[in-house]
Amino acid sequence: MTHSGLAVAVGNFLRNPPVFARLATVCLLCPVLALLATSAQAELVFFEKNFAEMGQVPNAGSGICAAAANINSLVYLRNHFPGVYADTNLIPDWNEDNTVDFSDELTSRDKMAFGWEHGGIERSGIYGSGNTGTAQQIWEATYWWFEDFAPGTSVLDGQTWSSGMATWEGGEVLEGTYPKWKFLWDSLVAQLDIELGIVPTTVGISHAVTLTGLAFDDLDGDGWWDADEEPKQIGFLDPNKVSEQTWADVTYSYGRLEFEWWQTGGTYYIYRAFTEGPALIPGDANGDGVVDESDAASLAANWGLGNTTWEMGDFNGDHSVGPADASILAANWGYGSDESTLSTVPEPSALLLLIGMLAGCSARKTRR
Repeated sequence: MTHSGLAVAVGNFLRNPPVFARLATVCLLCPVLALLATSAQAELVFFEKNFAEMGQVPNAGSGICAAAANINSLVYLRNHFPGVYADTNLIPDWNEDNTVDFSDELTSRDKMAFGWEHGGIERSGIYGSGNTGTAQQIWEATYWWFEDFAPGTSVLDGQTWSSGMATWEGGEVLEGTYPKWKFLWDSLVAQLDIELGIVPTTVGISHAVTLTGLAFDDLDGDGWWDADEEPKQIGFLDPNKVSEQTWADVTYSYGRLEFEWWQTGGTYYIYRAFTEGPALIPGDANGDGVVDESDAASLAANWGLGNTTWEMGDFNGDHSVGPADASILAANWGYGSDESTLSTVPEPSALLLLIGMLAGCSARKTRR
């Protein structure tokens, strides 16, 4: 994808996108997503990513937390969406030993921090060439990383308390505001990368972490956050403590989400949230780039359920699996397939399944 092409691709991601953008960018929900209640009444619910899929790259003595947080997020993308990223250089094999391992992740952190060369073009990174790790420098380093190492695969978005974002590379999609809980929730449900920038409420140095979970008071007991339910905690992977997930109580103050950072004991607020995730094909439930029988099976297994996700067959983003989703899958059947291995016509079993679902929709409509 060209520079201008990616700028178009990072369109209005989670904020009132057009129909196709909603279909193409709502991403997979991890099957081991944890919904854990702390009491029999399930008042407090924790909604989490699979922490084991995150990177374990630490910060360095030189203070390159934003680069470490970025790479830990990219490791998650590579682990969680192998059908999208396994054949890319999202984490390059820097030592050319035909294996992407922890040493390559560490090198990626350093390259993200201080710059890399690609196709004869020098990128400055987040802290290289006199950069100081501003929100713009973090965003643009991330933008160019995807452009250079995984072009055409992903959609970027974010909210940041900044100005002039329209002049940043790909920054026209950004919203100039303190990150909102709803934005974090929507991004977490979609299983996107979510990097947070935090700043002390008093004078101090900013820091970067990767969001891994949210907890809230679940008033209706459905395990799903609603606008009338109170945010309680955030979970994150801190590059200063990569061995475990950290949780902190969260409050709203001056329109900002604030929490106590474990390392200093001081109160910090979230000033930016940048997200990255795969641009999926409508109907491709498992994110392997092909719309086929396995996607139909996912849709069938979750037919009629609520509080559903893309991976479960909810392709139109209404948090339920039904006839509209079956229609989307049928309309895109065979997309991305090798003609030698998959016909553009569904196999008999999948075809009967889709016909049955759509016929049921017609019958229900007739009875109304």
